[in-house]
Amino acid sequence: MSPWIDRWAPGIPRPVSCIAVIQRSDDDDDKLIVVPHGREYTDEQILALTEFQERFFESSVTREAGS
Repeated sequence: MSPWIDRWAPGIPRPVSCIAVIQRSDDDDDKLIVVPHGREYTDEQILALTEFQERFFESSVTREAGS
């Protein structure tokens, strides 16, 4: 996973980075975690921020090795 991804994001005036992926073991709809460039979140913070939706799935956070 590259920390930089191409994206179209009208109305977002600054660069973003993909810092992780939420993978669902009981669903095939994985989610990219995209944040303003330079911003970091722990796996626990990501799970807490996405709990409103991920509570319905068996989810885990995956990152590129060395991230």
